[in-house]
Amino acid sequence: RAGVTEVIEPGFVIWQQVMAAHSRGEGCEEGEAIIPDALLAVRRRPTRESPARMQTVALELELTAKSKSRYRALLRQYAKKEGLDLIWYLVPRKAQGEALLGLWGECRETSRDNRLVWSLVADVLKPPSEIILHSATKSIPLSEVVILVSKVQQSPCPGGRPPPGQG
Repeated sequence: RAGVTEVIEPGFVIWQQVMAAHSRGEGCEEGEAIIPDALLAVRRRPTRESPARMQTVALELELTAKSKSRYRALLRQYAKKEGLDLIWYLVPRKAQGEALLGLWGECRETSRDNRLVWSLVADVLKPPSEIILHSATKSIPLSEVVILVSKVQQSPCPGGRPPPGQG
């Protein structure tokens, strides 16, 4: 079965790395770290403007809606984040995805920053070729954006389990 990503880095592994760096006095200031539910490496399909290339995607699974102020704070951090090509929210309802796009419009640095997309959780449980990405300007099948892969590498989990409260 095809997949979306070649490499997946679960959020709890990112969390461990951020905490280890913080304990060594490295990394960002408290409250500045963005720890998505997962980071994906996807191969972007070529377009007229750019060749095929690897892209970094922050994946956020939103099963429960947060307050607008909490989303604004997080989206402002994402808007400043360099080296992140896409922010992909998986939401249970269309209204939640559309609300996130509205908030992104308030928080992004420029009007050309269309990195935020969303999909319905129910759609993501289907084969990757049936997943739809919704942005502020259009809805498009995922398979038209990324090259689907047949093998996924998962980061090794130290000890085989996430830390307490992170899994």
